[in-house]
Amino acid sequence: MYVGADPTNKLVEITAFDSALVRTSSPVHGKTTDHKGPVIRGITFTQYAYRALEVEGKKTFHYQ
Repeated sequence: MYVGADPTNKLVEITAFDSALVRTSSPVHGKTTDHKGPVIRGITFTQYAYRALEVEGKKTFHYQ
């Protein structure tokens, strides 16, 4: 991590994860998906490492 300014008296946070929130469509801990997903309010992500919100599921790509 590089900080370009003096961080004295400032809050500096970093992450060790690629994604902040991961929504999966696979069964997890014996529970299946509700097909609705979460409702998230009041969170601001800025300059997240890779992606703040990741939604897993069936991926279909059609190339022409």
